Amino acid sequence: MHKQPTRYRPLCTAQDVIEKLLCADGYEVVAPKQLSLSDQITLVHDAEVLLFAESSALHLYGLGQRAHQRVGLISG
Repeated sequence: MHKQPTRYRPLCTAQDVIEKLLCADGYEVVAPKQLSLSDQITLVHDAEVLLFAESSALHLYGLGQRAHQRVGLISG
């Protein structure tokens, strides 16, 4: 999940490259702001693996988490 970058400033170094690699490996890149809160929570709850860019989207995990999900955080 990622936040829309603010004016020419990606959330982490090489975010676009990381997203392309993740997509090629079968991950879905999601911009949470474009979904309703209910859909965001459902997306988090139903996922087996979650990889967050460091942003407020990480708070979604607290709302939709379940046991045995694998969760990662990209910071930087």
